[in-house]
Amino acid sequence: MPKRSLVPILLLSLTPTSAAGQGFPEKYTVEPGFDRPGADYHSFEQTSDFQSHELCRDACFSQPKCKSYTYVKPGVAGANAFCRLKDSEPAPVEDACCISAVKGGKPKRPAVASLQLQWLGWDQDKIGKDRNPDPDGAPDHRFVLEVRLAAPQEIVAVALRTSNDQGIPNDDLRWSSQGTDALQLAVESEGHRLSSPSGTSLGRHSGTVRLDLYAHDIGQWDTGRVVLAEVLLGDGRRLAHWAGLRPPPDRLLGIWQMHCSNNAPDAFEPITVSGRLQFTLLEDGTVRGSFGALPLTGRIAKGSAISGNAGDGKEAVEWRGELESAGRGESLRGRGTFRFVKATAGCQGEGVWSGGS
Repeated sequence: MPKRSLVPILLLSLTPTSAAGQGFPEKYTVEPGFDRPGADYHSFEQTSDFQSHELCRDACFSQPKCKSYTYVKPGVAGANAFCRLKDSEPAPVEDACCISAVKGGKPKRPAVASLQLQWLGWDQDKIGKDRNPDPDGAPDHRFVLEVRLAAPQEIVAVALRTSNDQGIPNDDLRWSSQGTDALQLAVESEGHRLSSPSGTSLGRHSGTVRLDLYAHDIGQWDTGRVVLAEVLLGDGRRLAHWAGLRPPPDRLLGIWQMHCSNNAPDAFEPITVSGRLQFTLLEDGTVRGSFGALPLTGRIAKGSAISGNAGDGKEAVEWRGELESAGRGESLRGRGTFRFVKATAGCQGEGVWSGGS
């Protein structure tokens, strides 16, 4: 019996059209541009030169337990494609990353052309920690989400999720404009707050809708990470889009770090102090941004040398370094040094900064 159960899978993997030649006992509905997250009982990577959703279909066909599948295109969860076989029919999510199918039923069709998500880095303070909707004195991560609606439609909620190393959404860590089972996500349109902890809708919209999203920083957002944006519409549809976190071409996002002595009575070694660094390069060659919580200014000299200051009247920093463009349409990158010339925290000295891809 074990040999009989293995042979069809191996033959179908080597001969993608064999199952189609035999005919399917049940109708398969193919859903280009849709993911069906969840209910995976088996997942495997396509390592051959032939990468196709038909391999997923044939594998699902050979197993009675399989009710649906999702084919993850090459370059999404890794260099190769993946097949995710499912023992039920989880809700479809619109996403160009994938092709899904179920045994029987009607295929899903894309409701909108696309969603677009842009990460702007650490921005204004709009929301607090956990589920607190009020500002807490720390800059939030800001995203711009564009939703294209073919007809007037209610937007019920917007949510963000990061993924793990396999590209699967983290179900236990989610930011949302609605509900108590997620961290708060502030949603604004043209400076007007649309979301509230007890709200049930973000309003009725049509055409291309531009939404500003603000999420509290708990260390999950960083360059190179992949995030899933989800939009719940009033008619029950759920739209989704995967996006890699990359800043705009005129912006650098990075970190600064320095070592200083630990003055605690029981301390036996120096401590490391670090924080966020970000700035935007303006058309006149000047720089505006923040060094931690300190307002930052600077200017590019001839070549790629850059220097400036940051301070708030209590603390002051002098910084300098080298700046370059990572490539056409890509974000800035650079590195350099800095020196605290005045600090009230008892940690003074020199450190390094770096940022960009």
